[in-house]
Amino acid sequence: MKPNFKDAWSAKSPYDRYFDFIDEKADRYAILLKTIDRLGLNSTVLSIAGNRHIFIFPPGQKSLRSSGGVFPFKDKNPYFLSAHYDRVKDSQGANDNSIAVFHLLNAATIFIKHRIDCWIIVFTDKEELCADETLEMQGSFSLAEKLKAWGLEKARIYNFDACGCGDVFILSTTTDHILKGSEKPNIQNIRNNIRVENFVDFVVNLFSFFFIPFCNKLISSIKINRLYMGKHSLSFFRMKNAFIIKPSPKVLIFRFLNSIGVIHNINSCMIRKNV
Repeated sequence: MKPNFKDAWSAKSPYDRYFDFIDEKADRYAILLKTIDRLGLNSTVLSIAGNRHIFIFPPGQKSLRSSGGVFPFKDKNPYFLSAHYDRVKDSQGANDNSIAVFHLLNAATIFIKHRIDCWIIVFTDKEELCADETLEMQGSFSLAEKLKAWGLEKARIYNFDACGCGDVFILSTTTDHILKGSEKPNIQNIRNNIRVENFVDFVVNLFSFFFIPFCNKLISSIKINRLYMGKHSLSFFRMKNAFIIKPSPKVLIFRFLNSIGVIHNINSCMIRKNV
């Protein structure tokens, strides 16, 4: 008999609201605020360029409004953890990016439990763009400009996106349109970074295709995304029960074509599977 994965993990807070959050008719903004309130988290909503970004601070930390316009941790280097809560229109957005949102909600409760207080969690709005929109229209773009003005240039920023796993290809040209329409001078550097990431994806898939036993032995003994906060540390995603799935020849072909630029922007073809 197969275990009921939904009952096993979604019964615990805050994940008990996860399936409401990914409902196609859900008001994600309202559900997120209610979940934050139920968890008793110190939060505030800041509207920037028409986008509603939700900030969570450590208990007792004054918000921007209650501190007379001085942003918390100004000129310091807090851990700044972010995940976008919007989704592509007419999709559930389960992997992109609902699960990361709930991981960070859970992380906030862990921080509070261990009295870790040098952090900010932000759920950003308008990450998903249409093909006719530019990079400058993205919610995180105007947010980044504000962070500089608020004195958070030294913040240690970690962004969490598509933290689930799956075996479905998503082919998209949106990134190409966004980069093409941008007037920023460093666009070519961004393109080069994407090419490098695509090549690394192909190499990882190729390696795992031939060395599955070795990969499983290695990955079962490591942890990823480990953050050190003074004497404390937190591993967001434990790999104890994770195993490499051997990619099919089709996956290798797609990854290779992606790495040399024949096709672009393959997403959500993961090589990890939680069991």
